[in-house]
Amino acid sequence: PFLMVSMYFLICYLVNAEKIVHHDHKLSIFYGITIGISFCIRATNCVYILVIIFCIIIYLILKKEYQNVIQNLIAGTCGFLIVLVPFIIYFFLKGALYDFIFGTILFNIQYTLQDISHSLSDWLFIILFLLPVIISVLLAFERKNNKLLLASIVTSGCVYMYFQMSLSSYPHYYVLTIPYISIAVGFLFGNQKNDSKIDRYKFGYYGLVLLMGVAFLTYNTEPIVSQFQATYASKIGSNDTEYNEAIILQGSIIPEEDRNAVAAYSVSPDWFLINNIYPCYNDISGQDWRLYNSPELYEVNLDNFSSLEAKWIVVRNEISQSDIKSIIDENYILVDERSLNNDELKLYKLNI
Repeated sequence: PFLMVSMYFLICYLVNAEKIVHHDHKLSIFYGITIGISFCIRATNCVYILVIIFCIIIYLILKKEYQNVIQNLIAGTCGFLIVLVPFIIYFFLKGALYDFIFGTILFNIQYTLQDISHSLSDWLFIILFLLPVIISVLLAFERKNNKLLLASIVTSGCVYMYFQMSLSSYPHYYVLTIPYISIAVGFLFGNQKNDSKIDRYKFGYYGLVLLMGVAFLTYNTEPIVSQFQATYASKIGSNDTEYNEAIILQGSIIPEEDRNAVAAYSVSPDWFLINNIYPCYNDISGQDWRLYNSPELYEVNLDNFSSLEAKWIVVRNEISQSDIKSIIDENYILVDERSLNNDELKLYKLNI
């Protein structure tokens, strides 16, 4: 929603920039807030917003609106800091400022730089979900009279497509294409300065939009429903109580004097929340995937588990990191194992 609102304000300016060059710096405060929110979720979410803002800055410089540029940069920075500063203060006071920076910036850079190869089916999926962007870029050329609008949409769309193509083809990444659906619809059904010129293309464009909608529904309905059922359906009903009770029973095995020495590997954080236990190692969830993408996190986890500080370790399913698995197999004994929501939760005790 924040990207959609910022995109709306940006498009409003792009459409009217030739008539009113001055850009209202108060809108830049909202752009900054949007970027700040994206930064705290995943910094790369706002990549195309940043590209459009960059194009507007270049435009204002070319128009010699230097004061307006400075006003917007200051306003945007203020909006960004409004969101970011409270988090910086909070994590600093908690002694976890580096973890905050690592989680929001450094790890995502490491992950993004991984070499990704796509199969033919992956490319079909990618092109399918980039259709809103592709159509918007193509339609932008029908607005050649508005060079700023054309340059901004084409540049942002191309940068965004390149960025997405270089990442793994996870479906949830492509929710970011939603603003481009609005842009494509606006190009198709908005007021045209030269209707006679656009008429010969409209049938093809409408066909692409229709194809895009059918493809979205056809390709995703079954996987989305299946994933929802597998992930949430069992927890919506009476199984919530059963799930919580099973975790509490497993946690109750740990004596009170050892509850400050419990670690985990790839376990959902709710295990600790339900049992009111604070983990002795700061990394507890999703290690298999994150350690594969981050040598730094791998070394931190290896050092933690090698220290044998944890008297108890909770493990979800199997450990793919062989070095860490060997440490647990050699130094810990399995004392409890439970099947919960298609997962195996295993509780290990230090063998002393």
